[in-house]
Amino acid sequence: MKRTEIIDYCKSLTGESGHTTVLQIYNSQKKLPRGYAVRLNDAWCATFVSAVFLKHGYSDISECSCLEMGKKAANLGIFKKPTYNADLGDIIFYDWNSDNVFDHVGIIVGKTDTAYIVREGNKSSSIGNRTVYKSDKYIGGFILPPYEKESSHLDLILQMIAGVDIDTLYKLKGATGVKDEMIRIVKEGY
Repeated sequence: MKRTEIIDYCKSLTGESGHTTVLQIYNSQKKLPRGYAVRLNDAWCATFVSAVFLKHGYSDISECSCLEMGKKAANLGIFKKPTYNADLGDIIFYDWNSDNVFDHVGIIVGKTDTAYIVREGNKSSSIGNRTVYKSDKYIGGFILPPYEKESSHLDLILQMIAGVDIDTLYKLKGATGVKDEMIRIVKEGY
C-alpha cells in the first residue's frame, strides 16, 4: 500500500456515488467491526477512511466509529499525538469539543508549512476537503498507516549517480556525507 495510491483513490470518491461506494466497500467485509453494517443515514466519516484503506488491502483499523478506530490504532502502536507533524496519507482525528473524544476523521491529501488539506466523508453529508491549520486546538491526533517506502526523486538520483539509496548512504557516510554527495551531484549538473 502506497501513500500515493491512497491519496489518489481518496480524491476519486465524490458525491452520492462516492458515499454509496464507501458503504458497499465497508459493508462487504467478511467480519464487520462490532457486527454493525453501516446504513445510508448513519454518520460515516470513519467508514469513509476505512473503505479507502480496505480497498487497498489494509483492514487493521477498519471501523465505523472514530473512537473505536483511534483505539485500534493505539493498540497497534500507530497513533500519534496532535503535535505530530503528519504527512500525506496519514489519518487525522478531530476533537471538536475538547473532551478527549474523537468526533470526526479524515485523510490528509495536501500539506503546507501551516496547514493540512483533509479529504473527509460525511462532511456536510458528502465527500469533500477541509483545510485544517496545524495550530488548530481541535486536532485530536493522527494514525500513521504502514505504507511501503516510496522512492523520492533524490533517492532515484542518488541510486543512479552514487550507486546507493539514501538510507544506505546515511548508514555509510552519515548526514554530512549525504549533504556532500548531494552537493557533488548538483555541481556535476544532475
